[in-house]
Amino acid sequence: MGFRPGIQVTVDNALKMMLVKSANDMAVVLAEGVGGSIDGFSEQMNQTAQRLGMTQSSYVNPNGLPADGQITSARDLAILARAIIRDLPEYEYFVQYPLDPLRPQGSRRTSTS
Repeated sequence: MGFRPGIQVTVDNALKMMLVKSANDMAVVLAEGVGGSIDGFSEQMNQTAQRLGMTQSSYVNPNGLPADGQITSARDLAILARAIIRDLPEYEYFVQYPLDPLRPQGSRRTSTS
């Protein structure tokens, strides 16, 4: 994100930056804070993935960038999304999509082709 060393950011703002700006550097900072290191955090992610039943995932970094040994599936991401919504309701607003402001509520999209 281009912050000078020593700048303090809340976890909430860091999460928002990761989601909106794809701030990979922020993912690393959070991972080091939670897991002590990228490897430590990746191990925690893999343990959680196993506990949730995510059998098609292996994580080696916190930002999802391509790396040897990093893999996941749509199925496993759906399991993860369901667990976040179920177990962390305080973060549900991260997955809420606003209604299309140009379309009247309840109206349906129609194809013209």
